[in-house]
Amino acid sequence: MRLYKSGSSNIKVSDGSISSSATTVAVSAAAATELSLTAASTTPTAGASDNLTATALDDYGNTDTSYTGSHNLTFSGAATSPSGSAPTVANSSGEATAFGNTTVINFTSGVAKVSSSKNGVMKLYRAEAAEISVSDGSMANGSGLGKGHAVKVTSGGGTIGGGTLAIPSSGVAESSTGFTYTSRASGSFTDTITAATSEGTSYTSATATASS
Repeated sequence: MRLYKSGSSNIKVSDGSISSSATTVAVSAAAATELSLTAASTTPTAGASDNLTATALDDYGNTDTSYTGSHNLTFSGAATSPSGSAPTVANSSGEATAFGNTTVINFTSGVAKVSSSKNGVMKLYRAEAAEISVSDGSMANGSGLGKGHAVKVTSGGGTIGGGTLAIPSSGVAESSTGFTYTSRASGSFTDTITAATSEGTSYTSATATASS
């Protein structure tokens, strides 16, 4: 017999006319082989806090509860904003750590959650669609059960110059969101407007309407 889901199972056998009594089997998760990563919001505003949850999973999707304590993680997949603000994740002490650097995150029974603005608060500053990855050096999200966690960052609200903004470029549109126009600096990051130009359309200037 091989069982793959962790937890208690009541095992019986029958030949169709007679059955055995149940035998309880407690199945433990195998050693973790992948980190699962989710974000509280998949559409955060640039510069906003977004809480991450990381889970250590075995080959069968069970949470490895023995994966506990402090672990050195590295986050990647998001870009620096046009003004130079790098994406960060708060470590277990609450220190904002830039992507690509070792970030100490605390796990409890295989799961790492944000607590009091510490232990996984992510801030992204560039308006883009980013696929966030995490690794502890031996395993990562996307190694077996899925790819990096997709997050689409949008620019902040408020007036961004108003009206219609012309994008000074020409050619053939490859997609409906393929052209960006940086309007002005806003705090520590830059608002980015995306043109709405139909795929395959030839144009001499694309336009995007600023939203408030």
